[in-house]
Amino acid sequence: MARAIGVSQSTLYAIYFSELGVGSVPRGRPRHVPTDATRAQVARMRRAGASKMTIAKALGVSEPTLRRAYADELFSKRKGTESE
Repeated sequence: MARAIGVSQSTLYAIYFSELGVGSVPRGRPRHVPTDATRAQVARMRRAGASKMTIAKALGVSEPTLRRAYADELFSKRKGTESE
């Protein structure tokens, strides 16, 4: 249909969604929302010595998403390594 009226498909979607009043066309994956359970899992895996890549794969997210969503768990001091 977009080709028939001489616009791109994304333009057609933008027009369609704006006419419905629902805003812009959703793009990309839904944003990852950390839970208490996933935060605990990340902290536990990090203390066990797992790499960021391994943790990201276990959660089903990318490394940048892991770093963004779980920075506190990834970069806090590991349990038992604080100097006395």
